[in-house]
Amino acid sequence: MDVRAIAGSGRAPGSGPTRKADPRAKRKTPDGAGRFRALVEDCCGWNRKVWADAAEFALTWLPADLAGARVLELGAGRESCLAPIFAAMGAETTCSYYGVPEEAVRNGRLLAVSEKYALPPVPLVEIDARDIPGEYDLIVMKSVLGGLCRDDDYGALAAAVGGIAGHLTRGGSIITLDNGHVGAVDRLRKRFGAGRNRWTYFRPEAFVAALAGYEVRMAAFGCLNFGSARLLARSEPTGLEVVNDALHVLDRLLCRVLPQGAVLSSLLKPRHPASAPERPAR
Repeated sequence: MDVRAIAGSGRAPGSGPTRKADPRAKRKTPDGAGRFRALVEDCCGWNRKVWADAAEFALTWLPADLAGARVLELGAGRESCLAPIFAAMGAETTCSYYGVPEEAVRNGRLLAVSEKYALPPVPLVEIDARDIPGEYDLIVMKSVLGGLCRDDDYGALAAAVGGIAGHLTRGGSIITLDNGHVGAVDRLRKRFGAGRNRWTYFRPEAFVAALAGYEVRMAAFGCLNFGSARLLARSEPTGLEVVNDALHVLDRLLCRVLPQGAVLSSLLKPRHPASAPERPAR
């Protein structure tokens, strides 16, 4: 299994030294890389800086211009929505949600970011990740797989990713940002966090091993900046972002040396026979 990392702020578990690169260098936006980074942070919602680090790692593997590409986001919510990132890159983007009120998603992060950055409207539809219509060049998710594969069920992970990958065009990819296992806070997460609902915090090695049919490019991010302030205060995330922002600098330093990361960023590409030509992006 090929596991690589290029973002200087993260690391690929078990893959050796990280090759440094600026994830923002490739982004072509009207006001440059700084504005694009701000857009990514705004899309990520809570713990925005560490999730934005993870998102930018995955984006480094994509063309800067996605004009004509069909992109689907699965599992958008009121406080977190990645679709505007890809709309800003020129893709034909669809944002989808599941099991939550449509109005909450439409009038939440999706609307706020789209208006702030003057982006074109992004269609919003309800889609079950286990029943996706059509084909896409890129499918993106944030904090989705941990809910589809509860109780550390890596067999369910392989099945879920296989079902999603079945809706990729030839040569298409999946970007998935997921909660990673951090042993030091495992009990805390299970008591106060999503672990109460049997959510899976993925172990990188097990994640990669379960997806043997895919080329996996992965890096791990975040040690302190994993929502601890929210868990301990039992508060909504918005008012605590100042705490997470302050932790971020130290967090990036610790992330270079500690063996685990609270956020995993993965780009998955199904392996196809070498003789099979790639279908061009639409």
